[in-house]
Formats: sequence, structure tokens, C-alpha cells
Amino acid sequence: MRFCQRYNSTYNQEIVFEFTINRSRVGRVVLDEKASTLKDPVVVEKIKRSLLLWRVSHLQLAKLS
Repeated sequence: MRFCQRYNSTYNQEIVFEFTINRSRVGRVVLDEKASTLKDPVVVEKIKRSLLLWRVSHLQLAKLS
């Protein structure tokens, strides 16, 4: 799965992650450094941790299929 989020700041920036979902849990999360323009490591790490804590509902999983 690929996740792209625009980060609203004074600059127009994007952050792109690739991650897996297994049994409603987000697994391996990898930053796509080439596609991402957001380079702030603090923000990147906070978003990455949030993704790892995310529990994907069955309804969300059905939409992804």
C-alpha cells in the first residue's frame, strides 16, 4: 500500500510511505525518499509512529480490496 499526504506548512510538501497491512495491523513502514519532499525527520518519525499504531477496521480493509 502507498500512502501520500500533503503536509500543510508555509511550503508545499509531500510525504510518501509504503507499508503493509496484515490482520488489521500496519506492518513494515518505509519512507519513499525520492517521492517525498518533506525532509523534516521529526515530522517523518511522528507520522511513521502514528501509522504503526493505526488499527485498520474491517470496513477500511474492504475498501482497499
